[in-house]
Amino acid sequence: MKKNNYKTMFLPIIMSLLVVTFVFVGCKPEPGGDINVSDFLLSSCLDEDRIGYCDSDTIYVTAIDDNSLKIRTTNTLFNCCSEVFLEDVTVDGNNITVSMYEYAEVPCDCVCPRSVVFALNNMEIGKTYNIFLLKSDDYVYYKFELVFDEGIDLMFIR
Repeated sequence: MKKNNYKTMFLPIIMSLLVVTFVFVGCKPEPGGDINVSDFLLSSCLDEDRIGYCDSDTIYVTAIDDNSLKIRTTNTLFNCCSEVFLEDVTVDGNNITVSMYEYAEVPCDCVCPRSVVFALNNMEIGKTYNIFLLKSDDYVYYKFELVFDEGIDLMFIR
């Protein structure tokens, strides 16, 4: 009768335990992930009488949850004939730049106020961010600094 070698007998058990450990525990993703923009929405041209005057804009900054921030403007001026709007986000350290682009086949000789709403995702609690809002021509429309917290509720008047 052949004797069992303890090394060959326990090797499959040890390998099985390692596989089970990796399957159930897995590699933990790096916290935070890449900051990105979601839910980017623009209103149609707002009625000037309803909004008031066009030379100021109110920017609301509110935490949605423990890693997302909602930014809403109420009176951002864009060309009246623009039909396509895009956004882009770039992150460099703690600087977040959100660029808003507008396209019109034939631009009109007028502007209208619009409300802009979007969310910044994968923010880290306790981290200080410099947020820059840019318009089509890379004009810094508004900038502010904040320490992200799930209780953030700010208002800025431009």
